[in-house]
Amino acid sequence: MAKYELQPIQSMYRDTGSVQINQMKRQEFLSNLQADNTLATSVMNMEHMEEDTEAINNLADTYNGNIKTRSQRKDYENLGMSINKDAMDFVKDYNPYKKSLDLHKAYKTSLDEDYENGKITAETRDGRMRQSRMNYQGIQKTASGVVDRDSYFKGVGYVQDVDINEAIINEFKDVDPRMLDLTDIETLRDATFKNVFDKDAGKAVWQVQSGDKIEGVPDHVVDKVMNLVMSRSDVKNTLAQQAELETFDTLDPEKEFTDIVKNYKSQITKLKNKKGLDKDGETIRDNSVTNLEDLITNLERIKVENSTITALKNNRYIELQGNYRDMATGKYAYENITRVLNYKLLDPEGVGVGSQETVPTVIMQAGAPDALSAEAIGGPTRIAKDKYIAEQDAVIKSVVDNEIYSTLESPLQSLYNVNNDEEMESLLTQLGDNAPDKSILMRDINKVKRARDQKDIVLRQLAEAKELVRGDLSEQEYHEQESKVYEKKGFKLNDPRTVHQNRKETLMYTDIRDIMIEEGVIPEGSTIYEALEAIYYDADPDAIGGSAYSSSLSVPSVAKILHKNLIAKGDMSPDVDRNRLDRSDLSLLNVQHILRQAKIEFTKNTEKDRTVIENDLKDAQIKYDGQVDLSFADPEDKTRTTIHNVLKTRSLPSDVQVFGANGEKIAFGKYIEEEFGSKNNYKIIYEQTGLVNVASPDGSALIRVVVQDLGNSNKDEHTGKTKSIFINANELQSQSITKFTNDVPYKVERLWGTGRAGDLRKWPVPIFDGSVVFDYANDEIIIDGKPYTSKVGKEKLTEYIREKELNEYIY
Repeated sequence: MAKYELQPIQSMYRDTGSVQINQMKRQEFLSNLQADNTLATSVMNMEHMEEDTEAINNLADTYNGNIKTRSQRKDYENLGMSINKDAMDFVKDYNPYKKSLDLHKAYKTSLDEDYENGKITAETRDGRMRQSRMNYQGIQKTASGVVDRDSYFKGVGYVQDVDINEAIINEFKDVDPRMLDLTDIETLRDATFKNVFDKDAGKAVWQVQSGDKIEGVPDHVVDKVMNLVMSRSDVKNTLAQQAELETFDTLDPEKEFTDIVKNYKSQITKLKNKKGLDKDGETIRDNSVTNLEDLITNLERIKVENSTITALKNNRYIELQGNYRDMATGKYAYENITRVLNYKLLDPEGVGVGSQETVPTVIMQAGAPDALSAEAIGGPTRIAKDKYIAEQDAVIKSVVDNEIYSTLESPLQSLYNVNNDEEMESLLTQLGDNAPDKSILMRDINKVKRARDQKDIVLRQLAEAKELVRGDLSEQEYHEQESKVYEKKGFKLNDPRTVHQNRKETLMYTDIRDIMIEEGVIPEGSTIYEALEAIYYDADPDAIGGSAYSSSLSVPSVAKILHKNLIAKGDMSPDVDRNRLDRSDLSLLNVQHILRQAKIEFTKNTEKDRTVIENDLKDAQIKYDGQVDLSFADPEDKTRTTIHNVLKTRSLPSDVQVFGANGEKIAFGKYIEEEFGSKNNYKIIYEQTGLVNVASPDGSALIRVVVQDLGNSNKDEHTGKTKSIFINANELQSQSITKFTNDVPYKVERLWGTGRAGDLRKWPVPIFDGSVVFDYANDEIIIDGKPYTSKVGKEKLTEYIREKELNEYIY
């Protein structure tokens, strides 16, 4: 046995390469760890299109799984090849999604720049982007796993929008109206107004020039100009683009197409059922039927050969063209026929020779000025008429709110119901100690009746205009039909700009209607259409977002009412933006923008119908010619002689009030200075002064006075021209005028003139409780269901009113 057990020999020298090896491994570890972290960051920050979300999530799961596996091994110094492979694969795998995103950003930039530069509209910008996003289905791969190059995002091509309205305006600048003068008929009349060449006629007292002056732009000229506009390639491209953007995302194309064809067939049936047309009318009807039948055939062919969407696009293109043509026809096509009936007095002393029984009232035709016509019918637009109705309501309210009538259960109806002395005494008894003087009560009764009738005229004119678009449908049926498109639509109530959430996620069109009914903005039972109509015709919208550097945005004022209602119910909660100096409530801004979008959609959907209605209202502004009674309704001729003596100086005091623009009174001197350039640059043609059968807005009788420009100012183009001015009869006080204008014939004539100035086709006169209807279309007056010519009807009414002693109760 050995005495000692020796250990293995150990070298006294250290391995000099071990340190470098350790350092190299450490560097590889850190480098690979950093590379993996970089890869993880890239995976986490992948930007992508919304349509690629699922694919991107799968991609992230794959690479995050690899990264997690490597982190668990902890030997990063040995994982370089794995990390480098993943990095290269990631770039290759992610690149298609990034490329699509870059293409989308570039397309959006192009759209935004063209919009900012005025090359395209906001509708084209938003519509093409929406269309492009709908076409993009995300990155797709072939069966072999290769990216399908056709699946990359592609922005839909677009054309620059041309301002079609501006193009139309420019084309019509060179269109001059056609003039036709047919006023070459002159006759001589004696004092009894017989033709001087008739048997037993006296000497010539009057020279009468009659005939028509026609000025206008015919429809065929407008059609010719519009054909030039619509044939321009840039206009056609713009219309085609607009039609495509309005139809490409139709939810149910088949139903839409079916409804369109059904509507055209309904129009054909209505046209074929039209009877009693003259030859020209039959030709127009037959051509319209043929055009509609050809249109249906063409649309059905396009549907078969292409697609339903293409057929819808083609139909919308035709509708847009039609809208512009209708607009141009309404704006530029017109025919003004001036019925000339000028009287020249040859023998002033011979006027009073005849008696009232043998001498017909000497009548001249004088165009009523804008002031009279506009006040009578409430203005040329729907907005103006709504304002006029509100003014009449204010007149009525000013009377019924008087404490005199506070004891009456229904003050307004009580005033309306007074039509004779017995009913007047009954009302005075009801008022008791509050009863005013009978003259004051009569004044208030006639005041509210006149306001009611003016309001009735405007409401009927609106109804007649709406009949043009309703066809055979009642107003309620039309509103319900037009409401259907909105019934299942709404707006996101939660503002995407904040994390703020409301209990109610969507504000439906039905909600908007219901809240407006609940808050009393529109009547119970109103439809969505009526709610949107009230929003559209908002006379006093709010303005938001304005600054010293930018204009404000108009939003419907009812938005505040809706917002308050939603807050009160807990459907919304305030969302105050503390980053703004004004601490604005984003929830209110959101509701305001929602109602603005609702108004925009309603405007787009109702454009065609509103154009028809507004054109009809505008056409109703044809001036009603007032009849001027040169004899002042005085059989003894004393009134005419007296007034002529007053006007022998051929001047009027400067402070006499005359009717000016917008129905406002203006001092005569100021009027002459504005029209003729100088207060003294005129003379009065007193021989043509007379009493007018068109009353002023407050019902006062009017006298027409003709003034002539003497050429003593710098307005040479007016030298010799005449203008008619209208003044209240009481400005030239005359006992015979006062007596006549308070008598029945004048009041009946004035009532007839009131409805005619409203351009109504028919008017059941409210003060006769519907028993009397003025039928202007047939120049008849219907009394208790029996029609009479207007002349006989006026005589019958005059007899009835006098017999029943109702004169005081006819305003």
